[in-house]
Amino acid sequence: DVKSFFKKWYAPNNAILSIAGNCDLNRAKALCEKWFAPIPAQQIPERKLAVEPEQQEKRILELKREVPNSRIYMAWHCCSRYDKEFYATDLLSDILSRGKSSRLYQQLVKQNNYFTDINAFMTGELDNSLLVIEGKLVNSTDMDQAEKVILEVVESVKQGIEDRELQKVQHKAEATIEFSEMGIENKALNLAYYELLGDAQECNRQAERYNAVTAQDIIDIANKILTQNNCSILRYQSSN
Repeated sequence: DVKSFFKKWYAPNNAILSIAGNCDLNRAKALCEKWFAPIPAQQIPERKLAVEPEQQEKRILELKREVPNSRIYMAWHCCSRYDKEFYATDLLSDILSRGKSSRLYQQLVKQNNYFTDINAFMTGELDNSLLVIEGKLVNSTDMDQAEKVILEVVESVKQGIEDRELQKVQHKAEATIEFSEMGIENKALNLAYYELLGDAQECNRQAERYNAVTAQDIIDIANKILTQNNCSILRYQSSN
């Protein structure tokens, strides 16, 4: 099974090779020819992945385990990495949770002490992704209360986003992009990744894409995906 899977997908005509650093172009081409030319091309099958049906109702799973702290996980279906909505969705997760000045941390950790830690993130898959909020509950917080206060913060985003709040997360996104270009290995990886998405030049347009997002774009995405019927919840209760 392993050999069959390898032969099916790991072929030169299904690979992207990115070379970066202080190297001679002709020498690099000669080495590529030496090591890859003898490997025969394969007929790459079309990937026909099943698409999950649209979720129509809220889902809740409750588990009780011998763990130090109770946790809650809330997940909403969202777009794939290929979609134009990706940038607004990613910034939405940042407004909710990136840094100690974010909404979830300020309101639910610092001001009201419902959680000891809380985070939001987008999985960013090439297939359709998830926007996830995960929180570690303070012992005095019960699960119903935890879900309620998270949803209150989520609803607050739908009501409006200040310009300063938007600029903060855009600047952080741009800084992350710039820092990712500091190392040679990361530059090569980024070029290969965006070529996989369809255009290596997109590597140089990411800051522009994030900075083009408006507050209304994020509000629209929040209203579209952060709905009750689109939400799945795991209540991971400590039995200690």
